[in-house]
This record gives sequence, structure tokens and C-alpha cells, in this order.
Amino acid sequence: MRHALFAGHPEQRADPAGDRGTAVTTRDAAAVGSLARDRRRDRVGVVMARYAGEVYLRPLGGGVEWTARAEDLLPADRRDELRARVGELNANSRDSRCR
Repeated sequence: MRHALFAGHPEQRADPAGDRGTAVTTRDAAAVGSLARDRRRDRVGVVMARYAGEVYLRPLGGGVEWTARAEDLLPADRRDELRARVGELNANSRDSRCR
């Protein structure tokens, strides 16, 4: 099932489970501990903290945090998570071959 944006609410998208039909807002995407997709940077990360209007995210496999505005975040769905994890595995694979 494709996850469509709700008309008139670009900061909301369909529930990732797809069966409840509820909206998930950017506020939910920025909850500490949640997985979020940064639309501006096209990255997926775990929300580590919120402070002074900024949200601090860390890559799934660890690494350097980056900041994003809450309005640039969407809840990550399974596809986003899988893409991020495969990307990290590929990067780690390239790093280990180069040594």
C-alpha cells in the first residue's frame, strides 16, 4: 500500500500501519525515540532530543547527530527505515573492503 499525503495537510501522512486511517502529524514525527524522515536532507534518523524549535536526529546505526526543523520531519514508514538500513550496510561494506 502506498502512503499518501492527506490533501490540504502536507505535514500529515497516512498511518504507517495502513489499517487505522489516522493521521500522523509532524509533532508525532518529532517525538523523542521515534523514527523520522528529514524531508530537507532526505535522511532517516532517530529523534534524540528537541530544543528551542530544533530536533536532533541520529542515524539508525549511530553516528553524528544533525538538526532539523520539526516542520521538515515526517514519520518514517517501513520503506524509509529499510532504505536507511540498507544504505548504512552498503556504506559499512564499502568501508571494510577499502581497508
